[in-house]
Order: sequence, then C-alpha cells, then structure tokens
Amino acid sequence: MQIITAPFAIPDLTQGACVTWGNFDGVHLGHQSLLGQVVDKARRHNLTAAVITFFPHPLQVVGSPPPMITPMQAKLKLIGDIGLDLAIVLPFTRQMALLEPEDFVRNILTGTLNAKEIVMGYSSFFGKERRGSATLLAKMGEYLNFKVEQLPPVLADGSVVSSTRVRRLIAAGEVKLVSLLLGRRHFVEGCVVKGRGLGRQLGFPTLNIRPGANMPAAPAAPEALSEPECGGMLPLSGVYAGYAELADKLLPAVISIGANPTFEQSHGKLGTSVEAHVLNFEHDVYGWNVRLHFHMFLRRTVRFENREQLTAQIKQDTERARQMLELASPSPAAYYLKDT
Repeated sequence: MQIITAPFAIPDLTQGACVTWGNFDGVHLGHQSLLGQVVDKARRHNLTAAVITFFPHPLQVVGSPPPMITPMQAKLKLIGDIGLDLAIVLPFTRQMALLEPEDFVRNILTGTLNAKEIVMGYSSFFGKERRGSATLLAKMGEYLNFKVEQLPPVLADGSVVSSTRVRRLIAAGEVKLVSLLLGRRHFVEGCVVKGRGLGRQLGFPTLNIRPGANMPAAPAAPEALSEPECGGMLPLSGVYAGYAELADKLLPAVISIGANPTFEQSHGKLGTSVEAHVLNFEHDVYGWNVRLHFHMFLRRTVRFENREQLTAQIKQDTERARQMLELASPSPAAYYLKDT
C-alpha cells in the first residue's frame, strides 16, 4: 500500500477510485468490513482502493482526544494488510475542521481522488460541524458522477463494534472480549529498557517496556507520523497472560501493568510500569522493540505484605498463564506473526 502524507503527492488517478475515510483507530471488525468493501468494489470496477485518514486525531484539535488504541504506524500496516492500494494521511488542522462538507467532496473526494465509488460507515459524517452525510453525498453524486454506499453497523457479542466500545473494554481489562471486537489480540509496543531489576531479584526476570519509544516507521511512512508517546492504549492495571513479540517470534509471557505497590516501602512510590516475564527466555534484548499482546486478564495489581507472598503469587500467575496459552490458538494473536 502506498502511503501519502502530502496532498500534492497523490498520484494521478485517471481511472478513478473507490474511497472511504475515517480515523480507524484500532482497525476493528467494523473498520475491516468497511475497508474490505472498498477493496471489493475497487477490484470489481477496476478502480484504486483508497482510504483517507487523519493525523493527529481530530479531537486533538477540536476537542478532548481519547487514548489511541493503535499507534499510527501499526494502524497503517493493518489497513494495508486488508488490501488497500492507497492511504492518504491528511494533516488535521483547525482549517480542515472548518472545511465545508461540499468542499470536502469537491476538493478531495472528486477533485483530488477522482472518486467513482464512495463507501461510508454507518456513523460517518464529514466537514464543518459534521454536517456532511450520506444524503448529501448521494445528492452530489448525481451531478458529480459517483455512487455512494453506506454500510450497516457490525455487531459482536450483541452490540455495535466501535472504537469507543473497544477503549472502554481495554480500560476495564476485558482483553478477551476486545480480541473478539478486533479480530486479533490488543497490543502495545515499545522499547526494552533497563528496569530496577525487581523481577530478577524474585527469580522472574522481566522485559521492562517504555511504550512508544524508538518504534521504527512503517515502510514508505515518514518520521512525521511516528508517535513517540503512543505505543497503544494500556489496559487496566493488573496481570495478564499474553505474548511478547520479538523479531517476528511470538513468545508466551506474563504481562504486568502497575506501580509495584509491594516495593513502595523499600523503593518509594513507583510510577506505572509495563513489564513482561517471558516464559523460558533469558536473552539480553535491551534496546529491542517489542510488542505485547494481551490474551487474558489474570488478576488486579495488589500490595503484598512481603516479597515471599509476592513470589508465591507470581509462581501461580506464571503457571496459570502457561496453561491458558497452551490451550489458546496462536493464530489470532496478531496480524503478521509467526508462531514459535
């Protein structure tokens, strides 16, 4: 998939395009259905399958931004894997927020992309004050020579799949249900950094992750799209069974997110850490990029009276995670992983 970040660099689409747009945070099942329909229409009508997304998130400009489920580079990779030919990442500014819906259609959808087919999500709006709708598009399509299709919502577990719902479930630690909505396990990513060595002292060495740090740009994507402070949305503080992805290998792990309250008396109040104890793994991977995939919530973070109690609990967590992951099918763990 070709990624374009400057409107003047968009190739000449003389044959026309099938287009959709949106933030696509998480690239969940609803997004996948919408993007898949774009690809299908494009192939049937010999058009370019194109998607427009925005950077930064519009609510960072005109509202209160939600936590990002998926970093921009990973989002673009997920979109490309569906089969899109072209992704246009438009800089979202206050000027863009004030663009009239009709101008968005004339200047971007038809004027720049030569849209012949447009596919919309069930809740898609566009333009100033979100006044643009499927009804407006259908009317404009009559004289600008394009067709419009608006898709119904996708349901999972009896409710509409949406980024808002996914965020709410991640915040609650419901990562198993999140996997159902995403079609893969939720992940965060970052760089392995030096920690305090607390896990090693207990006999359970961990990879300490700084989310979002030093993640490489996706092919053809510029540095401007990197999000050094966004490695994906962290779930509820607690302990999880999951996987650590290192060098395209998927390794079973116990993942801990929290402030290590048991060590407050000896080390002072600690900030939230992201750590993974990778089962049967002793290699030095400081500086490596890692992606942590969440399979199942095990327990909340709690303070133990002493290290012995904590060690005993970690042993239970490790054994429980091992049993869970032995039964789990690795195939939905991530979108391009090789099983180990």
